[in-house]
Amino acid sequence: MRSTFTGVEIARRALFAQQAALQTTEHNVANANTDGYTRQRAELVAARPLPYPGLTMGALPGQIGMGVDVARIARLRDGFLDRQYREERAAAAYYETLSNVYDRLQAVLREDPELGGTGLLAAADAFFGAFDDLALNAERGEAREQAIGAAQSLVDAFWHIAESLDRIRGDLDFQVRQIAEEVNSIARRIADLNGQIGRLRPHGLMTNDWEDARDHLLDELAARVDLEVVDLGNGMIRVTIAGGKTLVDGTDVRPLEIGTDGAGRTTVALGGEALQARGGTLQAAMEARDRVLADLQGRYDALARAFQAEVNRRHMAGVNLRDILAGKTDPNNIPFFVSRSWLETLDPAVWDQLQSGTLSWTDAQFLDPNADPPGSAYVWEARGIGDVAVNPLLVRDRTLLAAAGAPPTGIADGRTAKALAALRTAGLPGLPTGEAFGEAYGSLIGRLGIDAQRTDHLREMKATLVEQVDRQRQSVHGVSLDEEMTKLIEYQHAYSAAARALTAIDQLLDRLINGTGLVGR
Repeated sequence: MRSTFTGVEIARRALFAQQAALQTTEHNVANANTDGYTRQRAELVAARPLPYPGLTMGALPGQIGMGVDVARIARLRDGFLDRQYREERAAAAYYETLSNVYDRLQAVLREDPELGGTGLLAAADAFFGAFDDLALNAERGEAREQAIGAAQSLVDAFWHIAESLDRIRGDLDFQVRQIAEEVNSIARRIADLNGQIGRLRPHGLMTNDWEDARDHLLDELAARVDLEVVDLGNGMIRVTIAGGKTLVDGTDVRPLEIGTDGAGRTTVALGGEALQARGGTLQAAMEARDRVLADLQGRYDALARAFQAEVNRRHMAGVNLRDILAGKTDPNNIPFFVSRSWLETLDPAVWDQLQSGTLSWTDAQFLDPNADPPGSAYVWEARGIGDVAVNPLLVRDRTLLAAAGAPPTGIADGRTAKALAALRTAGLPGLPTGEAFGEAYGSLIGRLGIDAQRTDHLREMKATLVEQVDRQRQSVHGVSLDEEMTKLIEYQHAYSAAARALTAIDQLLDRLINGTGLVGR
């Protein structure tokens, strides 16, 4: 038979359940603007009923309802949307980082010097124009000064590009190390939260807020490297990155191994193997440094080598003013451009011999054994865009500038200067495409612009997908103040009703206890 006090127990449970629901809603409202917070809900279920046998019910017992219980405080989270969000965020962060690198490269390589650009085409045009003037005024010292000055300005533009690329490469290398350290820091924090959750969850204790913190860290980690999350079933998770390599396993962390290679670049490995992620800022920074910058540097170096080689070939075949005045008929054989690094390490005694003319620039000892094929280049030839320098002999003595052609006619006829000016439109044999300097540089910049445009398009597309998925996630686990206020009113009325029911039961019991036995007195 139902107890007289069953109503009190049912009302008590109702009060406690509605109070828990109210407190949960208040917790949601308090964290409406908390980054990473997941909306919670008190899941109310009917309490386990008591059997109520009856003589008219045969063998089937009846049930006595016992009110309501709070089954759990649930986090309203969608695992599928979380996984989709992290995948898209890794891709979006990857393309955003690459896009930023391309923007910086385009800013550095723009042609307007007033905006911080290199002005390389303008410097090259001035170089060719100076030799046009020299071809018409080969004996004039002012024309020679202008030609050497234009050459130095062109070299300055070369150096600016090389220094800018080196600076960007250094920044990217620092970024790689910084992101790798951030990944390790996040991994350790996830492992710590795994330990705290794993100690409480088996005992039935609530760990919602810690799980929110862990999910927020996973979102942050996804921006740096692609990841997969595996639930271990005890409240803890396993995190794998870069296609399945374990980073966190419960409370164990396998950190990224950060080192330095022979070239001084930061290396990142996991489990002894170089990290090859499929997204995130870490992979983007490494690719920008090792692929984008290396490819661009290689094309600039090839252009500079081909240009200086053809200028040197034509200049060395000409005749300088000093030899004309001395009545010599041999070609100049003095290179116009030389290697900066070679000059810095050159033996002063050898330099004295080159200055005096007792040692020829084409002497066999200057053949480079490391060239491909061996001996196909001279050690004094520049190896890249940042290694080009105007020959100091020409800077000190302008009469060594070869403007006349060979065989000499006895006057500075300007044939070599005209041949050098013709490089404005003449193809460079050292380039695979055989393009002229301006065409090759235009192709280089054009390709950079196309790659930048493609990357920017992918960045915008991925950013849109991230925004869409995040809106879907927020619709599930985000806090809506309007909805929470509605819930507050709903639970408040339910609490008031439960309190009114308890008051009614109290009045009944009061009548039963204090009124029994008073009849007939």
